[in-house]
Amino acid sequence: MPFLLLLRRLGDWMSKRVGWGYLFVAMAIHLATTYVVLRACGETHITDVFANFLYWYVTTTTTVGYGDLSPQSPFARYFTAIWVMLGGIGIITAVIGTCTANLIDKWRNRLKGNMDYSDLAGHTLVVGWKGASTLHLLEMLLAERGAEDAEIVLCADGVEENPLPNKILFVRSEGLGLASLLRGAPGNAKRIIVHGANDDQTLAVALAIGSTNYKGHMVAHFDSSERAALAKSYLVEIEVCSPMTADMLVRSANDPGTSSVVTDLLDASAGAGLFTLVLAWDAVYRDLINKMQAKGAIAVGFSHDAIAKPAIAPPETATYLRAGAQVYYIAQKRITQETLQ
Repeated sequence: MPFLLLLRRLGDWMSKRVGWGYLFVAMAIHLATTYVVLRACGETHITDVFANFLYWYVTTTTTVGYGDLSPQSPFARYFTAIWVMLGGIGIITAVIGTCTANLIDKWRNRLKGNMDYSDLAGHTLVVGWKGASTLHLLEMLLAERGAEDAEIVLCADGVEENPLPNKILFVRSEGLGLASLLRGAPGNAKRIIVHGANDDQTLAVALAIGSTNYKGHMVAHFDSSERAALAKSYLVEIEVCSPMTADMLVRSANDPGTSSVVTDLLDASAGAGLFTLVLAWDAVYRDLINKMQAKGAIAVGFSHDAIAKPAIAPPETATYLRAGAQVYYIAQKRITQETLQ
């Protein structure tokens, strides 16, 4: 037993210091030497059929040893006991150790944010970290994610490990520089949410992503309306979000409960939510409302494209909307284009 333990420790040592190439060479030499020696010893019942030899080799090196095939000559038996069995234990231990080490390294890199996801496409990229606020944002995204939606990637600075392992992907980015942001594949993302630790970081990240000619939908949160306006002046298509504390206070004071209603509409997990439908065909807004009502949805407004300011419109509005227009509606769940045609 001490000798076998020594072999296993030797295998563990090899797995940490020897690459796959050397292991494959060692396995090939071990197998070829075994075949040649057994053949020279006249063990033809093992070597004549390669399938029999491979079966015997695997069962012997793994110490299973069914016994239906075994060497007959004394030298071949000594050779099997010393070279085949003991050498096989060392090699197999090294292979298992290398596989285990590779899996652990990959898991650790995913947890620590060291992976490269630049080949992703159609995903949601969240950039920045504000502690509990960003964590709640991620949980809301997960609650709304449909079966057809791609991965959610968090690219953050100052976060040691993935805050939601097995649910999102994580890229650790020192200073949220463009080089590390590219590991989150911003150019291929379906949507990007910039949620920096402060307005200056949010503005810098938004401008950096804008410099890559990103064509998807980007949303950024600013505490300062001045910073939000500055971002909008440089990036026309960006959607900026600013706190509306004073507006909500006034509205709630005059119309009690409205702040709670607005908050619930923004949280899809709280029941009915506010959604957007991008039209794939031309339609009259009034006719579209009737179709949505038949599906249990209530249209509340529209915009002619992603840049235009949304308009809250009454049901009788007969505005003609072209393909690409956005219609905003309240419903229990998101509706698709197909259900309205």
